[in-house]
Amino acid sequence: MSKVSRGEQGELKVKNILSGIQEYHHLFNDVTIKNEKSEMTHQVDHILVNSHGVIVIETKNFYETIHYDPKTKAWSKRVKGKDVRIKSPVSQNKSHVKNLKKILKQKVDITSVVVFAKNNAPYIEDENVINLNDLKDFLETYAFEHTYDTNEIDQIAKIIKDNIVDVSRDEHVENIRLYKMVKEEQETMKKYTLENGKCPMCEKPIYHKKNSYYCKNCGYNFKL
Repeated sequence: MSKVSRGEQGELKVKNILSGIQEYHHLFNDVTIKNEKSEMTHQVDHILVNSHGVIVIETKNFYETIHYDPKTKAWSKRVKGKDVRIKSPVSQNKSHVKNLKKILKQKVDITSVVVFAKNNAPYIEDENVINLNDLKDFLETYAFEHTYDTNEIDQIAKIIKDNIVDVSRDEHVENIRLYKMVKEEQETMKKYTLENGKCPMCEKPIYHKKNSYYCKNCGYNFKL
C-alpha cells in the first residue's frame, strides 16, 4: 500500500468522526491553503470551525511503533528493528496553525491536534497528540470556551474557504522545495552580512540598530 493511500485511509477515519459532530460547524477536509505573501502552500488534513474557534487536525496513519524523546523532541518509528527519524507532526501542524493565523488576521482561537489513526500515539505532555479512539471524547470534553456564534463561525469559515487553492500534491512538494531554497539563500545572505558588515546585494556598509539591519544604498534589510 502506498504512503498516499495509507494516509488517505487514516484521514477518512478522522473525517467520519468529524462529520458526526452534532453542534453547528464547518468542516474542511484535505485542503491546500496558500500564504499569498510567501507563496508557501500548506496541505491541511482537517479544519473544523465551531463555537470554540478553529481546530486544525493532522492525521498520521503509521503502522509502526512510534517513539518521542521529550528531551530532544525527536520523533522516530521502529522499522525492521531500527529507529528511523521522522518529521515532527506537532511542528508540522503548528506551521499550518501559524499560516491560518496570518490568513484570518483577526484574533481567533486556533487549536492544533494530531491524531494517530492506528491508535499508537506517544504520550506528549501539554500537546494535543491523541489516538483516533479518543478523538470524539476529546472534542466533546476538551475545555474549550464557547466563544463564537453561528454568524461568526460562518465568517471564519468563509475566510478559510476563500484562501483554499487547487494545487496538486506535486505542485505542493515543488512549492516546499522552492520555499526551502529561498530560506536557505536568505540565511546565507544574513550570515555574510553579520560576518562582513556589508550588504550582500551591493557590498555597501550595513547599518544596524539593535536587531534590525539595513542598507541605505539598495534597501536590503532584515531582523534577527
